[in-house]
Amino acid sequence: MNEQNNIKAIVFSVGGDQYGIKLLELVSIEKAEGITRVPNAADMILGIVSIRGQLLPVIDTGKFLKGYSSAMTEQTRLLVCRQEHGNMALAVEQASDLIEFEEKNIDRAISNATNSYQDGVVPLATGLMTLIKARSIADEIMLVSKQ
Repeated sequence: MNEQNNIKAIVFSVGGDQYGIKLLELVSIEKAEGITRVPNAADMILGIVSIRGQLLPVIDTGKFLKGYSSAMTEQTRLLVCRQEHGNMALAVEQASDLIEFEEKNIDRAISNATNSYQDGVVPLATGLMTLIKARSIADEIMLVSKQ
């Protein structure tokens, strides 16, 4: 593998499907604890959480990606993502693996036609992984919240 074109990503599950987010977009992975609901927040916002003294919005990825809320379990994790206007946390059913693959293995033809938050599809030994862009998720949620 050519090191310059390698991408590292965290694989996570939502609704039985595999998704990934580039490691460069992540700050940390945390247990899903201490989430406080916010009255009148958009449906996709689970609430806020304090991580290392910073209050972050928590996005329900089940609601965002699948249309229904994911159950909160012991395996639920918060993927803390870097954002231009402050970090956010994505609540995922399970964060399972750190993988590395070459940029050329991303099939962007499928995903770009459907959703702006999808960066492409990557074949894995266990099936397909949809690579997502955290920044685009934040942008879409901001658009929904303003409507």
